[in-house]
Amino acid sequence: MKHSLIRRRTGTAAILLVTCVGVGAWAQQQPPQQQPGGATPQGGSAQILRNLHDTEAINFIQHVNQEEIQAAMLAGGRLQTPALQTANQTILTDHQNSFAQLQTLASSLNVPTYNFQLATHELAAADFLARQQGPLFEQAYVDIEKSDHQTAIKTLQQFQSEDLSPQVQQLITAILPVMQKHLTAVGGPNLVTSTSAASGASGASGASGASGASGASGSSAASGSSGSTGNTGAASGPSGGGT
Repeated sequence: MKHSLIRRRTGTAAILLVTCVGVGAWAQQQPPQQQPGGATPQGGSAQILRNLHDTEAINFIQHVNQEEIQAAMLAGGRLQTPALQTANQTILTDHQNSFAQLQTLASSLNVPTYNFQLATHELAAADFLARQQGPLFEQAYVDIEKSDHQTAIKTLQQFQSEDLSPQVQQLITAILPVMQKHLTAVGGPNLVTSTSAASGASGASGASGASGASGASGSSAASGSSGSTGNTGAASGPSGGGT
């Protein structure tokens, strides 16, 4: 796996850039572990790779949390369907809790976390969502959340196959069923108050980038919802917590 990894959450997704300036510089600052006598252990390079993988995974989760918190706060006062209101509040609370847990884990592992700005397609998705009203807003919200969570789940599953610290693996194992719960909550049939939204909202997918904009796979893919999960939008939201 390339260490200057660019992880893309397509659609209204989050894009995690772990750059040479970011993770690479951090890795260079880590002193090699020394054995008695001054020899560097053979596992030193393996540990550096694990540190890089941990950083990538933790920052991806951070971006997801921030995006979802921002999206849930935007939708909070505008959703009209009770089931969606409940789902949105659950998403907000879970990602706030996850955000807080992630900060604790990152600190304990000495892993740096980064603030994120929204990518261009995320900004377009957030702008599109903000301009919708009533059923159209709800349908766009559902489309984006489904896309976001599908992509986040897929990316987290990919992380599970990497060499990560046991604590990070445990975190991902705990997060996945929560993300699946969110996907189920927003993916139920007939959640939106009016079927007229469906026709208009198909524009939501394209405009928001949820399915086509980023060139993602058909399932569209990603968290336009937390459109943030860039710390900017999320910093205010998550100071409470996240997944």
